[in-house]
Amino acid sequence: MRNLFRLYLTIILATACLQGLSAQGPTTISGRVTDEKGEPFPFVNIYIEGTVCGTTTEEDGTFSFRYDGTEGILCASMIGYEDFKTRLNPGQNYLIKLQPASSVLNQSVVVGSTFLLRGNSTWDKMEATDLVTGGAFMGNLATTIQSLPGAQASAESGTLRVRGGSDRENQVYIDGMRVLFPYTVSAEGTQKRLRFSPFIFEGINFSSGGYSSEYADALSGVLPMDTKDKSEITKSGINIANTGAGGGGTKAFRNGSVSFNADYIDLGWYGTFFPDNTDWIEPYRNLSTGLQWRAQTSPTGTLKSFTLYDFTHLIQATGDGRRMKIQENNIFSNLTYKDTDIRGWNVFAGAAVSARLRDYSEVLEAGDMYDENEGELHLKLRASKRIARHFRVSFGVEDMVHKYEDRYRFMDIDASSPLDFNYASVNASLVWNPKSNLFIEMSGRGEYRTGSDRFSINPRLAVNYEAGPWKLSAIAGRYTQTPEIKWLLKDKALDDESCMHYVLGAHYSRNRHLFRAEAYYKDYDSMVLLENGLPTMEGNGFAKGLDFYYMGPAAKNLDLTFSYTWGLAGRRSGENPEMRVPDYFTRHNAYAMARYYLSPLRTIIAVTDRFASGRAGVAKPYNSLDLGITFLINPKLLIYTSVTNVTARKNNFGTLDGKKAIVNNDRSIYIGVYITLSGNTAYDVSNF
Repeated sequence: MRNLFRLYLTIILATACLQGLSAQGPTTISGRVTDEKGEPFPFVNIYIEGTVCGTTTEEDGTFSFRYDGTEGILCASMIGYEDFKTRLNPGQNYLIKLQPASSVLNQSVVVGSTFLLRGNSTWDKMEATDLVTGGAFMGNLATTIQSLPGAQASAESGTLRVRGGSDRENQVYIDGMRVLFPYTVSAEGTQKRLRFSPFIFEGINFSSGGYSSEYADALSGVLPMDTKDKSEITKSGINIANTGAGGGGTKAFRNGSVSFNADYIDLGWYGTFFPDNTDWIEPYRNLSTGLQWRAQTSPTGTLKSFTLYDFTHLIQATGDGRRMKIQENNIFSNLTYKDTDIRGWNVFAGAAVSARLRDYSEVLEAGDMYDENEGELHLKLRASKRIARHFRVSFGVEDMVHKYEDRYRFMDIDASSPLDFNYASVNASLVWNPKSNLFIEMSGRGEYRTGSDRFSINPRLAVNYEAGPWKLSAIAGRYTQTPEIKWLLKDKALDDESCMHYVLGAHYSRNRHLFRAEAYYKDYDSMVLLENGLPTMEGNGFAKGLDFYYMGPAAKNLDLTFSYTWGLAGRRSGENPEMRVPDYFTRHNAYAMARYYLSPLRTIIAVTDRFASGRAGVAKPYNSLDLGITFLINPKLLIYTSVTNVTARKNNFGTLDGKKAIVNNDRSIYIGVYITLSGNTAYDVSNF
């Protein structure tokens, strides 16, 4: 591993030399930012939309930075103020006046435990480029989301776990529609990955509890993501990495745009340079394609379609002589329409299909075969309107049609298990704004699932109070989720699992400094529990804890981020008749990152450290010191590199679900080259 690490450092030094040789004469973008009174505004975030190019204003409100492109959108953002955007005009000296953000009902601010990570939002000032320039990104969006408070580091699985909940207790939404299978399939010792590139999204939201009544079927949290609206620029690009390659582009037309992407991952390619501990017969290979179509149907209406297809194949040698084969086809496709003004109503309508077909062989015994097919049709309609000066209402209906079937064949055994059910729901909310700084949201969901033949009502209440730079919030609500398929195959009439959320939070933001502290308690009052070999709903559990988060500048071009979560959890569910700490749960989770923009060399350096305490007495603490360096070589070339676990610490993952948890390597190294082939934007790594 030392030789591999030396190779990584050699590549970095060579890249730095190349960068110095390739420096060209860029355009200087400069100007001055003031507040609504005309006073100089320091520490404002200035950047080119969708790129990693930008700076912050000085004490006198001035800014200046170099940019190699001729097209783009210049943005200025500050917490508590409206975003400013204007089309780039090289040579112009910009005078920008920021206006305070209006706290009106058309922009609901009852945020609770939600982090808004979006380019046009100043709540957290994070966008796709912020996510990937951290040291632990490694091309996996889930790894970065794990750095937020309430999330738990799960290096052996790669999936997202939130506030004492298992990874199945979270749901992922794209443009308001549920993605039933957000992760790729993985081999033993290989992390699962979220199937999506962060660059295709305009907004990435993360709610660790107390989420909106719009979303369903999640006991812990939701991860809604909104794809970008129509592109104004035709562009294309390719990317090459030590894990694979990809490319794509966008064609812009008068009232819309169409985009296509294709990416290929081959761990055999990676293993040629950085061998791991997995005994591959045929290494992990994944082909992913994406197609997006966007049209502006009216000044207030947008029609979108997004389709993503993945094909994955691998054959892995096991310790007992089996040749375990996994092959998966995974597709997600949605069609949505959104109009912000239909006779005063804000209307959303959508349809989505998720489907996954898996073929296994020699999973349990040499010579066996196992097929698993699962899919869902999701239909959704939602409308909202401001009905008076202090009130805003919203209503929604949705239906999820779910089908599942598996088949196992071995010698004389040929067994199959079909299952299908419908999940229908209605939701409504009322936001009351009695004062300019007080928001109260009363909402609820009514849910019905065939099989259980029971209608459940889930009330929720959220209160948000603003006092200068402070926001205080309180949330209480009931949340439900369909039991796992393996339990429904035994008894289709099982009720939904349920959990009560209670959250108290304080949020402070001023001059690019953001601090959050939240206390939470989760009461699982109905969970699946095996009794005499049969599933019942007599299980229960709890999770409670504290979350802390800070993000802000420490010096010119230096930003710091820190998050910490402390918690306790216990469960009496599944095959565990006694209350016990879940195998996957860690009491302490901490994350720290320092990111520095080295302006003369156009380089972003990020150092992160991730820590998780031992698990249930069977695993030692986990710690990983990670490094990421992004080189802005020239207007058409960007190189991103990262290495995890720089110190090569031997992390022990103990046991999980009664099995030894293993990871196929102690350190991972990622090197990605992003090349723009056409278009006049600079440092825009998004092919979409």
